[in-house]
Amino acid sequence: MNCEQASFVVDAGTLLQFKASAAVGSDFVGWVGACNDDSNCTVEPNTGLTLTAKFMLKQLNLNYNVTTGGVVQKNVATNYYGELVTFTLIPDEGYRVIRSVQGDCPVGQWA
Repeated sequence: MNCEQASFVVDAGTLLQFKASAAVGSDFVGWVGACNDDSNCTVEPNTGLTLTAKFMLKQLNLNYNVTTGGVVQKNVATNYYGELVTFTLIPDEGYRVIRSVQGDCPVGQWA
């Protein structure tokens, strides 16, 4: 079943098995309701059974280095998958910013 919310009828004694699978950029963090925190959940349904899978965006480490001549500020303290992060380059007096990109980021993504 791949849905946000479901309601269905099953025969008495039928076991239901659920497996939580996170989308790219997210992590499964646990169940709320009839299961423990394992990604696989098997329950024997009863009236009013509620089960919710909880997910959160992956938190990423984003490192940068300034050796001399100024500081770098970013617009967020914590970085999450898919989030745009803006860096502000503030040169010290007598210095200027020279565009330099290393790693996997193409120059076109930097302004």
